[in-house]
Amino acid sequence: MKRKLILYLSAAAVLLALLALYVGVNARRELDAARGILGTSVGDLSSADILAAREHLEAADGWLSGPPAAILRLMPVARQNIQAADTIVDAGLPVLVDADSLTAARDALEAEDLVRNGRIKLEALETLSEPLGDQLDALRHLEAELKNNRSGWLLPPVWDAVDDLARRVEDLRQTAEEAEMALEILRPLLGEHGRRTYLVILLNNAELRGAGGLLSAVGTISVEDGRVQLGQFFYHGDIGAKPHEVVPAPADFERRFGRYRANSTRWVNTSVSPDVPEVATVAARLFERVRNVRADGALLIDPRGISSLVPAGAEIPVPGTDRTLSSEDFTDFVYSDSYELLGGQDPRRKAAILSVGQAAFRTFLAEGGGTGVLDKGGDAISAGHIRFVSFDAAEQMILDRLGVTGSLSTDAVDNLLVTVQNLGADKLDYWMRRGIAHKCQILSGEFARCETVVQLTNGTPVGLDNYVSQANSKEKRGHSYGAYLGYLEVYVPETAELTGVTLDGRVASFFPEVEDGRKSLGMNFSTDRGKTTTARVSYELGLPGEGYSLEIMPQPLTSDAEVEVAVRGPESWQTSGPGTANEGRIDFQGNLDGPLQIAVRPAARTGITALWRNLVHFWTRPLGS
Repeated sequence: MKRKLILYLSAAAVLLALLALYVGVNARRELDAARGILGTSVGDLSSADILAAREHLEAADGWLSGPPAAILRLMPVARQNIQAADTIVDAGLPVLVDADSLTAARDALEAEDLVRNGRIKLEALETLSEPLGDQLDALRHLEAELKNNRSGWLLPPVWDAVDDLARRVEDLRQTAEEAEMALEILRPLLGEHGRRTYLVILLNNAELRGAGGLLSAVGTISVEDGRVQLGQFFYHGDIGAKPHEVVPAPADFERRFGRYRANSTRWVNTSVSPDVPEVATVAARLFERVRNVRADGALLIDPRGISSLVPAGAEIPVPGTDRTLSSEDFTDFVYSDSYELLGGQDPRRKAAILSVGQAAFRTFLAEGGGTGVLDKGGDAISAGHIRFVSFDAAEQMILDRLGVTGSLSTDAVDNLLVTVQNLGADKLDYWMRRGIAHKCQILSGEFARCETVVQLTNGTPVGLDNYVSQANSKEKRGHSYGAYLGYLEVYVPETAELTGVTLDGRVASFFPEVEDGRKSLGMNFSTDRGKTTTARVSYELGLPGEGYSLEIMPQPLTSDAEVEVAVRGPESWQTSGPGTANEGRIDFQGNLDGPLQIAVRPAARTGITALWRNLVHFWTRPLGS
């Protein structure tokens, strides 16, 4: 009798296992296919993608509604795992329905020119408000349901799928919230309630300053009810009142950069701070002093930013020559070709640079350029080639969250910013290349040991104009042709405990500064043509209970820096961010063309999943470890 009972129980167990495998494999296949699309930004989705995801979810619903699944719902453990899959289907379908509506509204908006004949169509933006709100509500519901269904009864594959989707949906929800805020703030910024005047600051990052380049010219843009008008633009030397007048500056700015007359009508050092909102404030006060024009905010833009606004196929004429510029060769002309074609000191070059910059703006306002320009403009904002600041505190708070202001503030536990100030008065930054490597080992979950390596490589060619190379200037005396002179700053968290700072393998003398929650380590350096300068900064960092997070900000350059990141945390911790991740480790390699954010945090696994992970670690961990 006992043998029969054991046999029956064994047969029942095998049958249940087969049922679970049958339902689980088929439902999981469909859910995995849908999950990849559910975690994709609406901006990257097509109607075909959404239709495919709906078909996968509906197929999964079929497997979860059949007789085998009904039997499994009667069993403990199986029931909770089936219910978790139900959540993805039931709450995921409305997300896809609303995504389809939002995608249709987006496609309709792209079909008509958002910018045409000098006017931005404010009313067209309203067509996105309702579908975006519906999408946000659906994402919030899905996110809440996923978090509520993460119970200790979930099996490891189900927990991992639910947890992964919950993180993706959280990112999407945050993005949708930011999009909603952007829509709300755009209308007043574009003059819906009255005329707005913005200072335009043109930067040339062929000669670097902290904010991304030498301030070469300023002007204004006015906007009222979406209609944009360009004001007059001035080369910085033409409005540099002498003797140099000084304006009040934010405390950090004046303390660090007042010694360089950065808040004076000398202008060229105004962009010396990497904290863009402070640069904008000082520049606006200077412009009001010399031109008696008060600005409501500021737009900072460099040649790569301007180039992103030039519509495909547009040709910008260069005054005094027979040359025209497309969006592809605009930056090369400003950074290099203009010096050879028009000369460095020649007033024609300065006039031509101002002229082609204004012409690029006018072309964008006249033609719009469609989604191609909007996409390129978005990339330029992310990389810092376009930054925008409002002098209204409430608007600025939203713009900070949207990441368009260039503020130094960050919530990341570990943060990194590398800047270079050109000290040679030359234009050699166009040929400098930057590599950044950041590695961090998380120890005991309580502190991290980190190291940043910065490589600056000088690829200056022979035969450059003396104005570009400044080979005979007083700054370059004693240096060979093409030598680059600069001031390197590596910004790390203010709470970091330094354990080493070297320059080209030798202990470095550095100038410590504190600014906006960051510690800056400044070093003078020179790099001969064809050579590389290497700086190494190491430190230890205490970690809060929520674990480790990293943000690396780019300094806008003529060519993006290359970056490598390697973070090593406990095997049980989970990771988020771009790159390759596995067992508490994450690696990334690529161009620093926007803020890079990575996190390694304690996993919230409980119950069966936690027990299984501990068991796996026990069997796979070497003896004695």
